[in-house]
Amino acid sequence: MNRILTLCFVFLALIACSNTRYLQPNPYENPDLKRRYIDVAENRFPASFTSQQRIVLSVGSKEYDFIGFLAVRGDSIRAVAMNEFGGKMFDLLDNGSTVSLLTNAPKLPENPIIEGVAGDLRLCFRALPASKYKLGLMGLEPVLTGVDSRGAVRLFEFSNQEKQTVHLIEVVKGEKIREANIRFKQDYREPVQIEVVNHKWHYSMNIQVLKIEDTLPDEKLFENTKAKRSER
Repeated sequence: MNRILTLCFVFLALIACSNTRYLQPNPYENPDLKRRYIDVAENRFPASFTSQQRIVLSVGSKEYDFIGFLAVRGDSIRAVAMNEFGGKMFDLLDNGSTVSLLTNAPKLPENPIIEGVAGDLRLCFRALPASKYKLGLMGLEPVLTGVDSRGAVRLFEFSNQEKQTVHLIEVVKGEKIREANIRFKQDYREPVQIEVVNHKWHYSMNIQVLKIEDTLPDEKLFENTKAKRSER
């Protein structure tokens, strides 16, 4: 499977570019709605937690199943993906300022992991400070917008309140890079499913949250002692 996945990612690396334009939201003032949106944006996941997920990665016409293990402690994210035979596909660490690839399977390209997956994880699991958000309108729909530490614009909206779903978008230099839909069990807590589309690397992930525990992971999980490659 590693060889096939490698060939798919190599092909996508050759065409990697975003061609989805993004329109700037119009200014909108509604303090009560802004507070409600920010509460969900900041608290959709615990500040620190561990989680296990089943992931279906779609690259072109191919699909690959993984089990994902995630640990989040403040701004730090550690993610490990295992294939169906128990082999480690990659081990990724993002400490908030540097992304480090600790391990990846033989011949599995590094760029889609460091530039693709790491950014997907930041969008889904790391909230911006409340002071960074502004309320705006996209058409008739209210959205939160904010700029992260890397200069990427993030949008946050309630895409389907009946189904407890929020929609996240990341934009860089006017181009939509990635987006995610997160569906919750109730009260915009207890996430059960995440759908990610990465427009730059042309893949998607369907993530079923099998377990999430509101706990403080061991800080040793976030020590970078053996990185194969690191980027800021």
